[in-house]
Amino acid sequence: MYNRSLFPAELPMVSIVVPVRNSEGSIRRLTESLLRQDYVNMGGALEIIYIGSIGDTTWAPIRDVIADGRVVAIEADIVADGRDANPKRNIGLRRARGQILALTDSDMEMPDDWVSGGVLRLLQSGHKVVAGPMVSLGSGFWSDYVDHNEIGSKTPRMAKPYVITKETLGKPGYKLPITANVFLCREVFGRVGDLDPQFTQTYDDYVWFRDIVVTGYSILCDPGLAAYHRHREGFKSLMREYWSAGCGCMDYIARHKADAFSRARSRQLATLLYGSIAAVTLLALMPVLTVAMGVAGYVLLAAISILKSEKRSAWVFPAVTFVLGCCFIYGIIYRFFRQSWRGVVLTEIRYHSLLYIHEPQEASS
Repeated sequence: MYNRSLFPAELPMVSIVVPVRNSEGSIRRLTESLLRQDYVNMGGALEIIYIGSIGDTTWAPIRDVIADGRVVAIEADIVADGRDANPKRNIGLRRARGQILALTDSDMEMPDDWVSGGVLRLLQSGHKVVAGPMVSLGSGFWSDYVDHNEIGSKTPRMAKPYVITKETLGKPGYKLPITANVFLCREVFGRVGDLDPQFTQTYDDYVWFRDIVVTGYSILCDPGLAAYHRHREGFKSLMREYWSAGCGCMDYIARHKADAFSRARSRQLATLLYGSIAAVTLLALMPVLTVAMGVAGYVLLAAISILKSEKRSAWVFPAVTFVLGCCFIYGIIYRFFRQSWRGVVLTEIRYHSLLYIHEPQEASS
């Protein structure tokens, strides 16, 4: 818990916006973690806004907190070719009343000092946007893999604080954050505007963070603002996630060919392509030597993974990364040809309405 003396006498109101869709399995735990925030005990006002689909099953476990006004629930009729999180986030951000806006996801759980930590960093750092990493709530192999694998990590690790600006965008060590754990001042949303509702694959939040940086804002990424995530449990779900990320990466590159992030991703893809061609050529010409080099390389990568993660199971990490990398590349190829031949199916927002109307005067507690 942060010392109250570090904050101003009058605390800014914070609005937390969460897109949901059939999230009944995790929404209760997220809600309870948000209602436990010590920011309210300090005297700060907190507004929790969930935006779901029409007839969303998410509401069933939290009917009580919706009915008593501690959570605002909005239903939106959205037709999307893929993810509909961005149009839902836009609805919530427009509805929000706080001076500070926070975004997270329905499969997260937040430490009791998450809001106070985000607000304090905004007030003290001079940055208008601050973000933190995700840490697994689980303890199995797949949670260890997502948290500790050293190659091809999809989730920003933030081993130490760094700041993303126009100059550092796309550079190694300056990975863009995600909307599962971010705080921003209202003026940023006022200037930058909506998240792209037509971006319906993973990477849907990267475009918005790119726009924030291009507009002239800097983003502080701080490991001290970590939050807890229910990582995908199982190989098939991770394969789908990496495939979707490949689709999103291709969408990003297609829309923003000239920016540093796209150029960096394009260089990485080119390196993978040339490396694959070289490996196949060597295998055809010198099969024994190529296999020996491959085994030696795998042993080296496995040893590094075990040393850095301190997990004996990490010897499997390179093999898992190889398969997931193939899924990522397949997603890029699939999306490239789909865009070229069929075009992108646009998101349609028909309307949105309040499921429960409640306007709290001070706080959500």
